[in-house]
Amino acid sequence: MKKLIISLILILIYANTFSQQLNHEDFNPNNKLIGPKGEKLSASPQVDSLCRKAKAYYAKSQYNDGLSLLKKVNAMEENNPLIKAAIAWAYLKIGDFDSAISYFNTALKLNPDDRFAQQNLIMCYSSKRDYKTACSKARAYMRSYDDDPDGYFTFMLVYFNHGHFKSAIENGEKAVERYKSTNDDSIYCAYYWLGKAYYADKDYTHSDEAFQWLKAKGIKVEQKYMVRL
Repeated sequence: MKKLIISLILILIYANTFSQQLNHEDFNPNNKLIGPKGEKLSASPQVDSLCRKAKAYYAKSQYNDGLSLLKKVNAMEENNPLIKAAIAWAYLKIGDFDSAISYFNTALKLNPDDRFAQQNLIMCYSSKRDYKTACSKARAYMRSYDDDPDGYFTFMLVYFNHGHFKSAIENGEKAVERYKSTNDDSIYCAYYWLGKAYYADKDYTHSDEAFQWLKAKGIKVEQKYMVRL
């Protein structure tokens, strides 16, 4: 009986630990606008209430439901760049890259300094496998914001997506260093992708270090990356 009780306690501890693992994507800096800590999308309480409902759909990966709601809101505030950027982000998530690019460009015409739109526009081209345009826009972004960790993070993803792992590592290390210095929790997502870049480059010493650090922080790491730990 005593052994059974101990076994049940251990099972509960294990289940609780597993359930508390965090997803690195919850800390993705390219999702900041639509996240729970993101800024209001409208100064109008009525419109912002609808925007928050759309964000709730996004949080559950119900992107089409969120899109439908934001399109209605967009008709209410046609010159609101934040709403257009939030619509574009959902199109990016569902793989409609051309629509995403169109909405991000419209958002940037209304607000050329929108970093969220700039970063995700880069990711649209990267996702389309248009490496030349993605890198060109990433370099232009870094010329404007040369110490921005989100920019280095985005550039890391572009290089990673196109198999340039050493360049991904170079930019990822810069992103992690800057997130660490400002205690920005985006470091969890940046370090995860940096670990993947190390792993893809067969630098298992550094990938092990990254994934061990993430596990200690409660971030979920897929088993395939743990085979050498």
